[in-house]
Amino acid sequence: VPNKIFITQQLTNWTLSDQITRLIIPVRIARGSDSNKVSALLLEIAKNNPMVLRDPEPAALFLEFGSNALNFELRVFVGQISDRVKLTHQLHLEINRRFAEEGIDLVSP
Repeated sequence: VPNKIFITQQLTNWTLSDQITRLIIPVRIARGSDSNKVSALLLEIAKNNPMVLRDPEPAALFLEFGSNALNFELRVFVGQISDRVKLTHQLHLEINRRFAEEGIDLVSP
């Protein structure tokens, strides 16, 4: 936002008026993993968590082929800013658990 707008116009802070916020969970998996299965698992994990909003809908995106990994993102919306850390924790735990069960290897950056 240009400085001039702060002085000459009204500026709305949407964070104060709308508590809905997006979380982005990066997920890196080993090359050779089933990318369709990864996408489906990520969406299932998101949809099974009661803190994840149904609208806007969660998204699992295959972003790029990294040098040693396939890079995905899980994008979800949470209804309260104060729930961001708790939801991130829950999603990380469930992604780790489900991927281990399915034999999908997570890769460190």
